[in-house]
Amino acid sequence: MAPTAIALRTSLALLALHSLLACDDGPAAGVDAADGPSVDPVDAAVDARLLDALGPHAEAGPPPVESLVFAPAGFARQALALAYVDGAGHVRAYRRAPAGWTAQDVTAASGLPPDVAQVAPLAIVGSGLELAVRRRTGELGWVRDSAGWEHENVTERAAAPLAGAAFAGADFRSGSIFFVADGALHRISNINVNHPTLFPIAGAPAPTGPLGGPFESWIIYAGPGGVPVTLVGDVPNVLTGAPPMVGKGVIGWGAEGQQSIVYRTTGDRLVVGPSAGPVIDLPIAAPAPASDLNWGERRSVPLALAVAYRTASGAAVVLERTSTSTWTAVDLGATAAAPAALGSPVAHYDQNGDLLVGYFGADGHVHLVTRAGTTWTHADLGPSSL
Repeated sequence: MAPTAIALRTSLALLALHSLLACDDGPAAGVDAADGPSVDPVDAAVDARLLDALGPHAEAGPPPVESLVFAPAGFARQALALAYVDGAGHVRAYRRAPAGWTAQDVTAASGLPPDVAQVAPLAIVGSGLELAVRRRTGELGWVRDSAGWEHENVTERAAAPLAGAAFAGADFRSGSIFFVADGALHRISNINVNHPTLFPIAGAPAPTGPLGGPFESWIIYAGPGGVPVTLVGDVPNVLTGAPPMVGKGVIGWGAEGQQSIVYRTTGDRLVVGPSAGPVIDLPIAAPAPASDLNWGERRSVPLALAVAYRTASGAAVVLERTSTSTWTAVDLGATAAAPAALGSPVAHYDQNGDLLVGYFGADGHVHLVTRAGTTWTHADLGPSSL
């Protein structure tokens, strides 16, 4: 990026911070997470000023086709949505209701700036639709609905550096967003107590690809040379000698020895292992992956880990691990007559224990495949507006 552009970004970020410090006294003592944060009118004004002046960040990041997520992730709550970013930078969602799934333009409903590049699930108060967002300017924030719609720019509140393409939300230290800036890994925490605070993560190798997971504070990513790195409670563990990691991997909860990490390596092989290694080839035959891997986890008994991906032919596939190392693989095209996929499918276990896999179809629609009991069914939720 040109020195003039860098200086402009820095000056504007300092101006925004000065305005916030002058107008915001900070969080009140004893803030309860259940009260949730509120949007300061000053934040909205600063948002608009920064949006107009900054323009797209040089690392604006992955195309919208990679933005699909289940929200919330990993928790059995009644509220459930498939959220994503459309081709115009709007956040959209298909939200589950008693009568079925309904479409919503979250950006139009909430007043969120229409320049979002990526979304991630983020628990703030644990109700309604709650998402972390990464804007094309490199700014991070959140949007949610409870009694009404709210959104906030946490990059400004935390005086954080502008983020590149790798980011993830996590239910860790009162709500956190992990992200990469200037080749280093950071997190902004204390989001759900209205006091976003920046924490650089010391000793973590620079990520060279997406952040996978996360299970609370657990993350997996490729470091320099593709060497896998796991992060557990801000403590990095470099899996020296493991096969190189390609794209986004998965890390889930696991007892000692449980195969809780899964990633794609060279030759489109899948490898698995405990969070500290060692890793081995997936012990069953499975279709070769041609996309990032995405995670879903059932934390009630019987525990299970699901890993969704797409093959080169467009088939959506889900792996499932039960017990310590018992794996199965299901081609959803063959099993549920699900149409061809684009991008990277996503997985989720709902409050009934049903396994859901969502994905963008090659037909321009959002598709959902559900396993209830032992039966797989496919549903076309509607247009994706990509």
